[in-house]
Amino acid sequence: IEEGKVKIKIESTSLELIINQIVHSNNELASKKEIKIFLQVDESNIYVKVDKNITLQIIDNLVSNAIKFSPPGENVYISYRDNIDNNSVFVYVKDEGPGFTEEDKKKYLENLHGYQQSLLQEKTLQD
Repeated sequence: IEEGKVKIKIESTSLELIINQIVHSNNELASKKEIKIFLQVDESNIYVKVDKNITLQIIDNLVSNAIKFSPPGENVYISYRDNIDNNSVFVYVKDEGPGFTEEDKKKYLENLHGYQQSLLQEKTLQD
């Protein structure tokens, strides 16, 4: 993703399935640190048009970092909600760790910008 050389495949997929896969794949790491992962969802399943693998990678990175940088015995919360007015979905990962440094925030936003540029390039090629 960071190098902008990823082939993007947009498809409709269940956000709930993506999140459940991420929770399952991070349970062992969380268990070793006695961290509990809570999925907080008020809505029925939401389908999104995304590249499933890239979306999984981005959210998994947030969850695994939340576990990695949280003190033992703390909690990690994952939630999502549909923003119908804006035709978008918000995914939240909250932990009880020390938080991002300013440098971490800058690096993450740069990576996100690279992903957005890849999406725009792919869309332009398809049009």
